Amino acid sequence: MHGKDPATPPPSEVAERFFAVTKLLRKRANEGLRAQGLTMARGKLMAVLHHTGPVRISVIAAKLGIAARSVTEAVDALERDGLVTRQPDPTDRRAVLVALTERGTTVIREAEGPRRAVVNGLFSALDADDRAELLRLLDILGRAADEGV
Repeated sequence: MHGKDPATPPPSEVAERFFAVTKLLRKRANEGLRAQGLTMARGKLMAVLHHTGPVRISVIAAKLGIAARSVTEAVDALERDGLVTRQPDPTDRRAVLVALTERGTTVIREAEGPRRAVVNGLFSALDADDRAELLRLLDILGRAADEGV
């Protein structure tokens, strides 16, 4: 043990537990979204549109941190399902804006309830002090990850 407290888990064990909980949270959130015909990825894209209004694919890609090509493929599928539409950009005739359709707006609003219920259900297992502590710890991890530690 080299002088280390055997009760203190190594970083790898903490990381594995963190990833397992994150995976379970995503699974539960996806189950709630599936009732609305969405996946987490599609829901995130539609949420960007819901909050920003019509935008270019490059803006969606930047907000989601993914390649524009991936966004284009997702937009194609959402457009086929009648959830988004492409429209000319009035400021640049070469560009196209992506917008939620009326049906898309309804779907994303209806999906918010099940998603919120899953999140609230999971995090209600923590009391207010525990949630504050978790946020503090996540901020530390986020900064470390951002700095490339």
